[in-house]
Amino acid sequence: MKKIVIYISLLISAQTFGQELSLSKALELANNREYKQAELDVLKQEINLKIQKNKRLPLLYGEANIQRNLIVPVTPVPAIAFDPNAQPGEITPLKFATDWSAKAGLQLSLDLFNSQNQLKIKQAENLTKKSELSRKESVETFKNLIIDLYAQTYLAQQQFELSIQNENNYKETLAVLIKRNEAGRASDLEKNTALQKAYELTLTADEAEMVLKNKWLQLANYLDISAFDLISTSIEEIIYVNYETSDFEIEQLQLDLDAKQIEIRNNKLSSIPKLTFNAFYGGQFYDNQLKINQSENWFGNSYVNLTLRIPLTENFETSLKNKQFEYEKEITQNKIEILTQEKQTSELQKQNEILLLTQKINTFKQIVALAETNVSIIKSQVDAGTVLITEYTKEIENLFSQNQKLWQLNYDLLKKQLE
Repeated sequence: MKKIVIYISLLISAQTFGQELSLSKALELANNREYKQAELDVLKQEINLKIQKNKRLPLLYGEANIQRNLIVPVTPVPAIAFDPNAQPGEITPLKFATDWSAKAGLQLSLDLFNSQNQLKIKQAENLTKKSELSRKESVETFKNLIIDLYAQTYLAQQQFELSIQNENNYKETLAVLIKRNEAGRASDLEKNTALQKAYELTLTADEAEMVLKNKWLQLANYLDISAFDLISTSIEEIIYVNYETSDFEIEQLQLDLDAKQIEIRNNKLSSIPKLTFNAFYGGQFYDNQLKINQSENWFGNSYVNLTLRIPLTENFETSLKNKQFEYEKEITQNKIEILTQEKQTSELQKQNEILLLTQKINTFKQIVALAETNVSIIKSQVDAGTVLITEYTKEIENLFSQNQKLWQLNYDLLKKQLE
């Protein structure tokens, strides 16, 4: 692991001792940037829900205005109302306003009956559930990403360690071969062939080290790796963690279906009359001069009223919208049924593939164990001079190849479990 330690030390800004990085520690330290966005969306929807609930409270606000009548309106009235001596039918023009007028007071409005208010709350609750589902999905997706990267780094570490082991073992055997060549018991051709293989093994180790470095850098995008120099949780331990995966796609569609049902009910209730209570308490100002501070020009004003709004022409559009929403609801329902069936089939296929991968892994573990035994046997024979070093080369290559197949099977099994 000397090469790994040298590499990791370049990333350490202060003098620290390297530690092993477990999967649980990696998940604990990982920084999920997208989670913050999902969390903000949840908070936004929660505020929207509070706003909708607060709309059930009376609406109270202050109101004030000032008006300049450029032309004072005149209303004709019977003259006899002001002059008993006026002729029958005589009309007198009378001004019913002043040059300036103003109004100030408190206005209150309260929906006594509005069937759509409760549905708006349900719509806000539905949006809140969607945002919470997105947050949950963000957490699970990020967790799977870290597990995936961690497993890749572990397998790269295993590949690097085996490359170094093969390189060192081969160099030991090469040293024996060189001594035999110097003593005239091995040919120059055999020695040169062995030297070529030693260079190739060195290049293989260098390539494996580069892959490992890059995997560490990928992990560094999500957590601080400066204090760690070794992946400690094995691929077997990672695989047999009890992963819980949620079906966010179906849950999202179910929330869409609920939202569509709310829209249908909301559209139907839009044709029901709405009753609103209104009240005003304040004063009005009248004068030909703008002297608002003079109390004698202000007159008290207060009233209450009920407003009834009865939809008429909207009912034609409501009927068409109902059909549109019903069709959309049916489309969403069909999507859920189709997806549910596909998920059930996919889950059965997944279990079959996991079973097959598990069987393959168990088989390849035995193959790797046999390959390791063969390498030891051939190495002893080569050192003893009874077998050519080319046979040792073949066994080393075979061991590396079988390990790569085993690593790939382990990774495929992990990916399948994370689906």
